[in-house]
Amino acid sequence: MDIIFLKGLKIDTIIGIYDWERTKKQTLILDFELGYDIRKASQTDNIEDTLDYKALTQQVTAFVEPSQFLLVETLAEEICALILKEFNTPWVKLTLNKKGAIRPKVTHAHWTHQPRKQYQPRKKHSFEPHCSRR
Repeated sequence: MDIIFLKGLKIDTIIGIYDWERTKKQTLILDFELGYDIRKASQTDNIEDTLDYKALTQQVTAFVEPSQFLLVETLAEEICALILKEFNTPWVKLTLNKKGAIRPKVTHAHWTHQPRKQYQPRKKHSFEPHCSRR
């Protein structure tokens, strides 16, 4: 198994639990590590035989930009579930940087997330607090 690294995807979205976070978009910076077998692509030199980075970043951006999650943890689970479902990758590791998450003392807060197999993405995105795993 090979590892594909995608680093520095910036997406502006509404995220957070505080009143000021619910009215102003914040920039999230996402880094991905994705398990992928690149042997076929290396032999054929054909884009269709590898992970389409452009399609992945476009789908993640299209999902994150309009979202309004309260918790970064929920957003991270949902992003990973999307990637696992849509991009034929056996695993994904996501590092999410929410700059300015803890004002004024901390300049960057990072979360690194690897989803568990039993996680099921939320069927309805109500953007309400979510505390239990199904």
